[in-house]
Amino acid sequence: MQLFRAPSGVLETPDGWQDASTYIVISTADMSFKPSVVVTMTQGVMDPYLKRHVDIQVAEMQQKLAGFSLVQRSEPYQTAHGPAVALEFRWTSPEAGTMLHQYQTYLLAGQTLYTLTGTATEMQWTTVQAALSDIIRSFRPQLWHPVTGLSH
Repeated sequence: MQLFRAPSGVLETPDGWQDASTYIVISTADMSFKPSVVVTMTQGVMDPYLKRHVDIQVAEMQQKLAGFSLVQRSEPYQTAHGPAVALEFRWTSPEAGTMLHQYQTYLLAGQTLYTLTGTATEMQWTTVQAALSDIIRSFRPQLWHPVTGLSH
């Protein structure tokens, strides 16, 4: 067995399981919709063509997200952790009942793809955009390494 240590707990998993965490942080501001940053990761990405991956993601969002509008998209750029591409877009969320504005960064660190997404309502965007961008830019990949041979 191996241990997975998350910021809020520990899981004991069978050998060979890997981290596929999703981390979410939300604003504590007194707002009906809480702005958030979500970090997801996919390990074992063999395709080094980040631009192609982002092309596919944008095409899927255009089909699946009501009123999708791409505000801007960066060309691939190099970070200290690997290549990245940033997007900014809007879409109408039926669940939230409003237009959402999102900033998303795709970062390929080795064979792990991290997707970082900052979300706020269109009305909140100008107020929280800088904070969301700062949070996303502060991200530093840290891969989980199983801890084996530990007792409970």
